[in-house]
Amino acid sequence: MSDQQSRRYTESEKLSILRDYYSSGESKSFITKKYSLCGISLLNLWIKSYPIEENSVYLDNLHTGLTMTEKKTDDLSSIDSKETLEKRIKALEKALAYSQLETRALNVLIDIAEKEVGIRIRKKSGAKQ
Repeated sequence: MSDQQSRRYTESEKLSILRDYYSSGESKSFITKKYSLCGISLLNLWIKSYPIEENSVYLDNLHTGLTMTEKKTDDLSSIDSKETLEKRIKALEKALAYSQLETRALNVLIDIAEKEVGIRIRKKSGAKQ
């Protein structure tokens, strides 16, 4: 048997590692070493398995499977639920800030590409379709 045994990660562990990868901006190599993963290919597999758009990886434990309308109204009146909602709001604000930063970065990238290549990449606002 090899020195390094294969380790199973729970879904929450995977999402936590991916959250750290996306929010920290560190390299895949750094994250692999930080969490003692067996290799970058494992991290790449998780990135493909949990795309940002579908699971909002960088949000804290929001994938409970229930929507707000499915929750009982007496749950919303409890103090515990209020704390949960406040955590959710903070996580959503963080996700929004991350998304806005990503949009700004993409816009800068497009601007630089347009200058370098000399071709308009963005569609004109009044263009016919």
